[in-house]
Formats: sequence, structure tokens, C-alpha cells
Amino acid sequence: MDSSDRQRLKSQLENELLIKAVKAKSLIKKALLIKLMQWLKN
Repeated sequence: MDSSDRQRLKSQLENELLIKAVKAKSLIKKALLIKLMQWLKN
């Protein structure tokens, strides 16, 4: 395994983590919005 392979793997992992983080954030935002809507209704 040379350094370019390692670099490619690293960037691939970082991209996957980034995507997961973005998805998690959007899920959290959705949950917060839903809670806010419920709270406003009550």
C-alpha cells in the first residue's frame, strides 16, 4: 500500500463521515422542528 492509496482511503472515509454527519444533522433538525410544532400547538 503506497501513500496515494492511503490518501484515497482517508478521503473516502472523511466523505462518508461528512455524509453521515449531514444526515444526522438534518434528522436532528427535523426532530426539533416537530417538537417545536407540537409545543406551539399545545
